[in-house]
Parts: sequence; structure tokens; C-alpha cells
Amino acid sequence: MEQRRWLLLALALLLAIPFSGSVFPGASEWVSASWIQLSLFLLTLAAGSVLVFQGRRVDSLETVWLKNHQHLYQKIQTLQEAFQNEQESTQRDIQLLRTDLENELGRTVEANTRTMESMWKEDLLQLSQQMQTLQEAFQNMEGSTQCDLQMIRADMKNELGRRVKENTSRVLESMWLMDIQQLSQEIQTLEKTLQTTLGSTKYDLDLPVLRSYKGDVILDADTAHPRLEISADGKRVKDTGVIRFLLRNEKRFDSHLFVLAKEGYTSGKHYWEVNVGTRRNWALGIACESVTRKGTLTLCPENGFWVIACVDGQDYLACMNPWTCLTVTGYLSKIGIFLDIPAKQVSFYDVFKAVALYTLSIADGSSQEGKFLPFFSTGLAAAEPDTEPLAILQFSDDDE
Repeated sequence: MEQRRWLLLALALLLAIPFSGSVFPGASEWVSASWIQLSLFLLTLAAGSVLVFQGRRVDSLETVWLKNHQHLYQKIQTLQEAFQNEQESTQRDIQLLRTDLENELGRTVEANTRTMESMWKEDLLQLSQQMQTLQEAFQNMEGSTQCDLQMIRADMKNELGRRVKENTSRVLESMWLMDIQQLSQEIQTLEKTLQTTLGSTKYDLDLPVLRSYKGDVILDADTAHPRLEISADGKRVKDTGVIRFLLRNEKRFDSHLFVLAKEGYTSGKHYWEVNVGTRRNWALGIACESVTRKGTLTLCPENGFWVIACVDGQDYLACMNPWTCLTVTGYLSKIGIFLDIPAKQVSFYDVFKAVALYTLSIADGSSQEGKFLPFFSTGLAAAEPDTEPLAILQFSDDDE
């Protein structure tokens, strides 16, 4: 602002010089020259001031810019140096870290190697010990096995010798028994054939004689299986197929369709006839009074039964041990039973044809105690029920 004032004053003096001669005529030249010089001086001074000021200003701006630039340069240089220092420090840290890692890795690998080597040595030692133990055990087992094999071989030889000897004896004995049994059966067959022949010869024409020994046979309902129904007169028995509820009775058969007569015999001769009709299953004969009444049993003389039977209307059997097939021509409808206690035998006849069927010796099973009772059965309990009754025939005077 001060420089501007000096410039305005110099300009005013220069403008006032033309007017100074009219006002002061005598002094116009001096004034004019002085004023011009003064004005020039002032102008020069003002211009110099201005230039100086402008120069100073320029110098000041340049100085400020230089200072700022220098300051920035110094900061940049400082930052660059700090960065370089940091980079160098980082490089050193990385190098140190790499060195530490390599050392640590080396130590770890070495330690692991030593550990693995130690473990491997221990495993190898254990495996070696186990192999040695197994080898020793195998050797011991081999030796023991050899001993056992020798013992087994010796035992087998001894056992084989015993077996051969025993089997030889058993085979010979079995063959001998088979021969004896076969011979015995042949003898029995011959005896039965002879008895049948004799019986047939003796009684074919003497049926009236047999009937002269007739007895009044009446069935004992207390002995009948709960499926059997006894007629009021005690002369007929029928399989109802239904098991009735009856009071427990020690005399009653509980497992088989059997029934006995009320009266038994200990001596003498006795004859009765039974009508089997068209029944396909039945069994007739005599039984000891002492036979078992409870549970399952087998019809045979050893158990106190002397019986013949019909099975499925086809097979006629003598209930012996084993059961023997009977040779029957045609169909049996009436069976005669003759008990001859003095002769110790019971004989069976086909009444219709007046021929003998079979004779059983009651000497077999003679250890049975008590009376001989007439025996009746409607067949197997498992068979289909047949409602046709077994009927005891009554004789008239004409029959005799």
C-alpha cells in the first residue's frame, strides 16, 4: 500500500509541472526542471520501491516455495530413509527368522529322526524278541506235536487192533445170533404151521365140541376207554369217536381203545365167539388181570396179552414180538376164541369157515399173575372211528 502512495505522489507532481509556469511565470523553468527531476526521482524511487517490493515479494514467494519444497524434500528423504531402514530391518528380521526356522527345523528333524530311530530300534527289538519267542514256541510245539503224533499213532494202532478184534468178535457173534435167530424163527414157523395144521385137523369138524365150552362173557364198562360205549347187556362195544368225562378209575384203560370182560378164568377150558362184521380194525384175545391200564403199551405176550388183530381191513396179525402176519383166505366176520388153560394155549378160528387161524402159547408171559380175561379192542385210537360194534355172540342149543 505504501508503494502505491509514492507512485500516486510522483504522478501528481508530473501533472503539476505544466501548470506551474502560468502561476509562477518567473520561476517556471526552474520549477519545471526541479519538478521534473523530483518527479523522475520520486517515480524512479517509487518504481524502485515497487521493483524492490516486487522483488522482495518474488524473493519471499520463492523463498517460501523453496522452503516448502525443501521441507517436503526433507520429509520425503526422511520417509525414504525410514523406509529403507525399515526394509533393511525387515530383511534382517526375515533373515533371522529364516535362520531360526532352519535351525529349529533342523533340530526338530534331528530330534524326530532320533525319536523315530529309537522307536524303530525298540520295535525291531520287540519284533526280534517276538520272533524268537514264536520260534521257540514253534520248536516246542513241533517237539510236542511229534510226541503227540507218536502217542496218537500208538493209540490208534492199539484202538484199531481192539476195534478189529471187537468188530470181528461182534460180527461173528452177530452172524451167529442171526443164524440162531433165523433158525429159531424157522422152527417157530414150523411149529406154528404144525399147530395150525393140527388145530385145523382137530377142530375143523369139532366146532360143536368147542361150543360145548361156551361161557357167558360180559364186558366190564369200568375197564373201557372213555371213547368206548358198552351196551346195557354188556355184549357190545362201540367206538363213539368222542372221549367222555368219567371219574378216574384204576381199572380203566386211558390210552388205548381196550376193554376187558367182567369174569376171568384161572383153570379149565373156555370158548366164546365175536362178530366183527365189516369192521376194518379190531383186536381180540385174552389178557392177564394184572396188565397195565395206564399209559401206552404194546400188545404182546411179554406184556400179558395174547391177541390177534386186523389192521385197515387188509392185514391180519398175531400180536407177538415181533408181530406175525396170518394167512387168511377171504374176509373174517366171526372169530372164535378157545382158551385151554391146562394146555397153556389160546386158539383162534374162522367160525364161518370152521378153520383154525392161529394158536398162541400162554406159557409165554406166565409170570403174569391173576386171571385170564377176555380182551376186546376197536383198533387204534388214531384210526378213523368205526361205529359198527364188536358183538359177543350168544349160543343156542342148536349151535351145540
